[in-house]
Parts: sequence; structure tokens; C-alpha cells
Amino acid sequence: CVFLFGGNMGRPQYVQLLKKAILRFKDNPDIFFLFVGRGTDRHILETAIKDNEVKNALLINNLARDKYEQITKECDVGLIILDPRFTIPNYPSRILSYMEYAKPVLAATDENTDLKDLIQANNLGEWVSSANENEFFKKIEEMSKSDSLIFQGKNGRRLIEQEFTVSRSVKQLEAFK
Repeated sequence: CVFLFGGNMGRPQYVQLLKKAILRFKDNPDIFFLFVGRGTDRHILETAIKDNEVKNALLINNLARDKYEQITKECDVGLIILDPRFTIPNYPSRILSYMEYAKPVLAATDENTDLKDLIQANNLGEWVSSANENEFFKKIEEMSKSDSLIFQGKNGRRLIEQEFTVSRSVKQLEAFK
């Protein structure tokens, strides 16, 4: 099961949790982590992979959009990670790429996120508090063996087609006039 984390790898993305996950599952041949992007904390993952000889994790620099989209299509689960100390609701845009390509999501974020409700109400994958690393590890293990990943991914695709259209966005913006 390939878990994809794409985009910025800075402090807000709580790279420390990702580091703990790759070290926790470094000997599990059924789990692979793919990281695509750059950021101020990228070196944390790079060092952990190298120093611990992790074979089931790969770190790639930024890619052209078409290549990143192809990788997204081939992966099994999209990761969204945010620092648990956030206090303002947020909506990471990377979920849209995962939904577009019918990929289920594993989100480990702060408790204040709007993402939790979206994921849970629409069965798009799993959400856990990023303050609870053991629950995050449990969800990685469960999703790596899950038969419902395709179903959850299709739920995301269906939702983006129904709720995230240009015409719907225009109507919502016009309602605020």
C-alpha cells in the first residue's frame, strides 16, 4: 500500500509525525511511503531515511504537474498532515488532488480543522488527531490492509464532481453580493 505525501514539507506539515511513521513501519513490506516536494523540514525525512536505511520510503523533489498527477494516480492513499497546535480551521488544498484521482485520504491534523467533518461525513478515508501518533499508526496499518480504499476513493471523486464545480462556486460567490 503506497501512502503519498505531496507538497510543502515545512513546520505546518508536522514532518516529525511522518518521520515517526516511516521509522515505525520501516520493516513492513506491505507499506511504502512516497514523499514528493520540498520545504524547510524536508531534511528531517531525508536524514531519517538515510540514517536508518529505510527501504520502504522514497523522497522525490518537486515534479512537473503531469508527472505528479501520474504518481497520484498510481498511489493507494493520500496523506494530509498538519501540526496539532493549529487553532484556526483550515482546508488543505491537497485533498482536492486526491479526490480528483479517486484516492482515499488519511488525514492527521489539528482538532479544529474543517477537513475532519468532510472526510467523516462523506467516507473519504480516515481522520485522526495529529496529537495522537498511536492512532495515526493504527490507521496506517488498517488502511494498508483495507478492502474499502477503492470505495472511499470513489466517494471523493463523486464529491468533487458534485460539490466542487466551477458553476457551483460561482453561484456561492454570487450569493454573497
